[in-house]
Amino acid sequence: MATWVVKQDGSGDFANLTDAFANVAMVASDIIEIQDTETYSEGNLSRVLAGLTIKAASGFTPILDGGGTIACAIKFYNNWIIDGLTITNYTGASLGGAGLVSVSDFRTVVIKNCTLYDLEDTAIYGLGDGSIVENCKIYDIHTLSSARGIDAGLKSITVKNCLIYDIIDEAIRTTGSSTIIEHCTVYNINYDAGSYGVFASLGTVRYCIVSDPSHNIADSALRASSHSYNCVSGSEDSSSGNFYDGTSTGDIESDPLLVSGSFTLSPGSPCVGAATGSSMTGSLDGISREWEYSHSVLGVSSAGHPNMGCFDTPSRALGVNTQDISSIMGVSD
Repeated sequence: MATWVVKQDGSGDFANLTDAFANVAMVASDIIEIQDTETYSEGNLSRVLAGLTIKAASGFTPILDGGGTIACAIKFYNNWIIDGLTITNYTGASLGGAGLVSVSDFRTVVIKNCTLYDLEDTAIYGLGDGSIVENCKIYDIHTLSSARGIDAGLKSITVKNCLIYDIIDEAIRTTGSSTIIEHCTVYNINYDAGSYGVFASLGTVRYCIVSDPSHNIADSALRASSHSYNCVSGSEDSSSGNFYDGTSTGDIESDPLLVSGSFTLSPGSPCVGAATGSSMTGSLDGISREWEYSHSVLGVSSAGHPNMGCFDTPSRALGVNTQDISSIMGVSD
């Protein structure tokens, strides 16, 4: 395993990502690490090689910008890890997606700590069984009427701790029976076309907020085989309400009272302390975590229970202050 350093000033192994991906010496488990906070006007980056990692080095926030002319940022292959990138201004160009797209068919990938915005087609497309999307922020997905936040087709995936908003079609679409979507906040979806906010017809959705304040959603805000401890509001559907398939367990149909522009919870929000348990495990780093909004700033106590929604902090027993996902990623709304 080798780490290949990318720095635009020429002090690394490569000055651009195109050359890094074309390196003939690269083998499985190699890492492409970007060690600056520059903008890379590149795209369609691909390598048919399993087990590759492309990531931002600690403390850096590189941007991949397609300039409105390039189809996608990265075409991923099997068992890749994509970590810490900001991706914007790609077109899709008949690839099914405009941000991170499988090189062909559906490929298993881990995508974490990424921000994807201002894309003309689906932000993340072609996720294979076992794929994970965690701690990501996806917004302003526009132009094509079928443009989604995350699209995994028939596959089973895990989506955790993600903020997804202002999407022209659906926030998440997956029909895999082993799908788990948890602690996500979904806001202002289907503002042009589509039927659902979150569509996981055979999967499990829990501890999420799905809010449609503009009443854009034509059908249920949430469709899932199993759903619990979600706050779902704003669906236009009058026959089945906001939920689909089965009796809810701990779900509420109420305005989550998000703070405008920050997606934190207002004091008095019904989502504060409304999920179940005091802490959860399962993050990629294996640390026990409490899932809660930055209520310490707002003076709201969760009374020992996690809140609904996408904000993650290490357990309060560790003495770490709660942060919202924008602060974690260094991106403001």
